Amino acid sequence: MRYLIFSLLSIFLITAPASAQVIDRLTVENVGAALNAAGYRYVEAADNRGNPLLRVDGTSLGANNFNVMFYACDGDLGCEDITLWSWYSVNGPVDNEFLHVWNDVFRQARNWSRAYVDEDGDPVLTMNINATGGLGSYNLQIMINTYVAEAQIFRGFIGAQ
Repeated sequence: MRYLIFSLLSIFLITAPASAQVIDRLTVENVGAALNAAGYRYVEAADNRGNPLLRVDGTSLGANNFNVMFYACDGDLGCEDITLWSWYSVNGPVDNEFLHVWNDVFRQARNWSRAYVDEDGDPVLTMNINATGGLGSYNLQIMINTYVAEAQIFRGFIGAQ
């Protein structure tokens, strides 16, 4: 019995530091590590303000583009917010009334992503992640996995090509 308790305690102590790591700023490194752990590769870029931008291979999402945009950045210290963003090609128009079902009706079952039609008439799915006050690295991974799962469902919902 003592051996079992010691073994379980050892496992907890070995795994606790990795899952207990708190992120207080989002960086290319910690977001990139979460993307890599989810099986995604990315290319680093910068937006028109000089903030980091990750261009992720979104083919498994059925998305034309999948980007991670960083906001409220303070140089090398990192950023407070990121937005996961993807857009999709569909046959025919998708209007905001149709996406109202995704945003409001389905919101009861999942409360993370938001959909809208961009200026070109393409459906877009976004999810914001904020690190203000601290975010566990494991939680960041879960949130990225949640977005990926919702994006795959969204693809079917809008009939993306």
